[in-house]
Amino acid sequence: MKTWIGGDDRSFASMKGRVVVLHMWQSGIGSDRRMMPMLDRLATAHAADGLVVLGLTARKYKRGYVPSREPPTSRDEVATDGHEVDTLTAEQFVEHLQQFRKNTGVVYPFAVVDGEATGAT
Repeated sequence: MKTWIGGDDRSFASMKGRVVVLHMWQSGIGSDRRMMPMLDRLATAHAADGLVVLGLTARKYKRGYVPSREPPTSRDEVATDGHEVDTLTAEQFVEHLQQFRKNTGVVYPFAVVDGEATGAT
């Protein structure tokens, strides 16, 4: 993972001994977006206990979604109050994620997996 948004670049080995929740997501999928407020509350409530929540996504996606409220007032709003983006290039993808994160108010970091990978090994 070469690109981190909202967090420092780190390896999975550096998280050894901690509980790590990986959310593999894509901004264009409503069910992925609806999970974010709950994961965000979890990350905030248990950060002092060592919990790490990390949103993983891949640069390969050309479609995306940007919530319009900052921050949303409900789970459903994250999924439905915004606009779709249909032609993201690899160069635009990080900027798209930064705008998504800003508009949602998510505090846990996102990491971008390059290429065709969509998960961690």
